[in-house]
Amino acid sequence: MKGFFDKLNNNKKNEKEKPKNPFSAIQSHFEEKKQRNNRGGGKSLGGSKPGSIIPKIIVEQGSIGVTLENTKEGSAIVASVGKGSQAASIGLQRGDIICFSGSNGESEIPYKLFLEMVKSSQRPLEFEIRRIELKHQNSVGGGRADAEAKRQAVIAAAEARDKSNKIKKKPISKARDLTAEQKKKIEEQREALAKKNETYMSNTPLSAEAQKAVELAKKDEQKHVEKLGYNPYETMKGTGTQASTAVTNINHGSIQSSKAESMKSSSSNGPSTGAKTAPSSSSAFQQQSIHPEFDDAFTAIITTQTDQASIQKSLRIMRKLIHNAIQPNQSLDKKKVRISNPNKHIDAAINQMHGAVDIMMSVGFVLLDHEEDGETYLMFTSDEAEGWVHKALEQMEAYENTL
Repeated sequence: MKGFFDKLNNNKKNEKEKPKNPFSAIQSHFEEKKQRNNRGGGKSLGGSKPGSIIPKIIVEQGSIGVTLENTKEGSAIVASVGKGSQAASIGLQRGDIICFSGSNGESEIPYKLFLEMVKSSQRPLEFEIRRIELKHQNSVGGGRADAEAKRQAVIAAAEARDKSNKIKKKPISKARDLTAEQKKKIEEQREALAKKNETYMSNTPLSAEAQKAVELAKKDEQKHVEKLGYNPYETMKGTGTQASTAVTNINHGSIQSSKAESMKSSSSNGPSTGAKTAPSSSSAFQQQSIHPEFDDAFTAIITTQTDQASIQKSLRIMRKLIHNAIQPNQSLDKKKVRISNPNKHIDAAINQMHGAVDIMMSVGFVLLDHEEDGETYLMFTSDEAEGWVHKALEQMEAYENTL
């Protein structure tokens, strides 16, 4: 009996001497703080976060050979892994999201905390990683790891919803039967997404390629102004007659320059005093500047992709889809694009092209789940497009022709 108690005491002693995971104590404090800050009022649409959960442990001292990125939420994500490093030996990969052990991927470790812990001498470090793996991998080497992970998460969530929605439920009303309240809610979601994208783009410095693209776009705008003889990007006031003339020009072609000059002179309130002549009002709709949300998405496509042929094909397909959807009295089939279980052309042009979904949503498409067929669609819900959309389509076509 004495030997049994000696053995039991030795086991307890060994348990006390066993090194503890330093993340354990920090995790409870972090989750309590997160719970206090969570004021409620919302739910996750997709249930648990997409991706597979893989436990990891770092035992050895010293550098682990990994480059981290700080996501918008302040979490740590793997940007790159050095060959032959400790991180490579435990199987870390680009795009892995670092999470607390035992949280099933729901509680992400803050970037600064994980960075301090791996630099310290405290070992072992036990944690989980959430990895999103898709059938079609289209990794862009020049892009950020968190942007790539988010794009993959969107597609993975759509695929997961597609599988779960195969179980037929009570049909919901179609998009054309949306109530005023539902339309208002969709518009609020679009505005929130636009603000979120604007905040992200303003906090993210432009790369050298992006800066070149912006400079090239400005030069093209200047050439366009010189060619037209006026600046279509400046807002101006006009009469109802001038606006109706603009509609006629859009539908039936612009008037001759001599007539435009006579119209400008006849609409003036007095003789010229040498002041700068106001721009022609024959393009009242064209004077609307392209929405910043579209500009951000368009810049993302042309600066983060390396395959020029893929960019050209994506822009051509999206341009045709948008053009068909915004036609007056268009049928519902022409106003929606299925992105769950899509054909190979839509998959390559929209799902696999970074920035493509943002372009579609910026011009008026919204994401809708139809429980009738269990599919996810991009749906154009408005009766007509905003005036700047026509200019955006021209910009897309002009860039296609340069490739």
